[in-house]
Amino acid sequence: LGIRLAANLSAGHLLFAILAGFGLVFKFAMFIMVFITLLEVAVAIIQAYVFCLLVQIYLTDTIFLH
Repeated sequence: LGIRLAANLSAGHLLFAILAGFGLVFKFAMFIMVFITLLEVAVAIIQAYVFCLLVQIYLTDTIFLH
C-alpha cells in the first residue's frame, strides 16, 4: 500500500517536471500543469483516506479478534 502511494506521488512529480519544461515554450502547457496539480491533490486526498481507512480496519480486526 505504501509502495503504491509512493509510486503515484513520484509519477505525478515526474509528469509535472516534464510539463514544466514545455511551459517555457507553450503557454497552454501552463494550464495543463494547473489541471494536473489539482488532479494530483485530489488523488492524494483519496489515497490518504483509503490508507487511513484500511489501517483503521486492520487495527480494529487485530484488537478485537485476538
